[in-house]
Amino acid sequence: MSYQKFFSVAIVIFAVMGLFLSGCSSDEIKKGSKSFTKAIDNASSKAVKEIVQSSFVSATSETIKEDPGEEEIMESEETKSVGSSDMILVGEMLYVLAGDKLKVYDFETDESYVAQSDAPIRAIAFHDNKIFAGGDKLYRLIDSVLEITDDQFESEITTLYSYGYNLMIGTKDGLYSKGLLEKENLFDGVEISAMTSDYTGLWVGTAGDGLYRWDGTEFKKRYLLRDETFFDIVNSLVYSHDHLYMGTPNGFHIHDGGRWTNLSYKDGLPSDNVIAVDASGWVVQVLSDNGLASYFKSELTETESLSEYEIVDVIRKNNDLILLTADFSVLQKFKSSIKELIPSESNSIIDELTITANEIDQL
Repeated sequence: MSYQKFFSVAIVIFAVMGLFLSGCSSDEIKKGSKSFTKAIDNASSKAVKEIVQSSFVSATSETIKEDPGEEEIMESEETKSVGSSDMILVGEMLYVLAGDKLKVYDFETDESYVAQSDAPIRAIAFHDNKIFAGGDKLYRLIDSVLEITDDQFESEITTLYSYGYNLMIGTKDGLYSKGLLEKENLFDGVEISAMTSDYTGLWVGTAGDGLYRWDGTEFKKRYLLRDETFFDIVNSLVYSHDHLYMGTPNGFHIHDGGRWTNLSYKDGLPSDNVIAVDASGWVVQVLSDNGLASYFKSELTETESLSEYEIVDVIRKNNDLILLTADFSVLQKFKSSIKELIPSESNSIIDELTITANEIDQL
């Protein structure tokens, strides 16, 4: 609470006390009924309580609107997680899904390593200061090794999302919530494809059954009145800047809390099939199966410099773009320059064969 609001509350307290004392003599106070005195006390305490509460609410809303200082930004970046189901960035550590491997790259040391699983991995999340990955099982990354957790699921894990104290686990047959002590089945019979959260609830996208919002109690389906099937398949969900951004096979959709804006190939997308969205910056990156575009001030601009690459995921790191390709190479794009952070699977195999051939020649 600001000093100004603190003094305002103090003035009101003294004013209420003054009214009470001036309106009654000491004799009247002694002779007055207890119920009257109690009513005055209750009225004054209620008034003060309401003013104090309104001051806290006002201070909270102002804090949300303010831009964080440099120290707050530095602190948040240490634990901030950015990314989709294929690639996430936690501080200076990049985690990338590559088939049955989890590739990890350290931006500070320019070093990387690979954690191997026994089956393909389809989802990854940073939760409770730990890295979780999901496929036919739920894994936890411990000392560069993917350890299988004790949790059992009836179908394959498709997406993971950190939601407060709970790890939300989407599968091909429903949604689970893994808390500190137990696991709960929240939603049955649908394949979960994407998740994100706003200030008061969780948005859940499915692969064929549409878009839902969970308020902690019940799921409500969200759709367009003109076409209830338009959001049946959800590829990507991101909530940022008080807007919901969604990628579907029918284009790129934005919800501002009141209405939807629907953009397609006709509006500047490389393709209608939007497979990933990054809205961590003010310029939103919109990835389709035919290329990348940026969305800023209600306009779409195609990123032509990446047309030679088959990009399958994108996230933002400061002013750079981190790009995952179909052959699992990872690129870093800054303005017009492109750097390879992690080589493709084919290049890695060629490098290994080259090293083996050189070793044979030395024998």
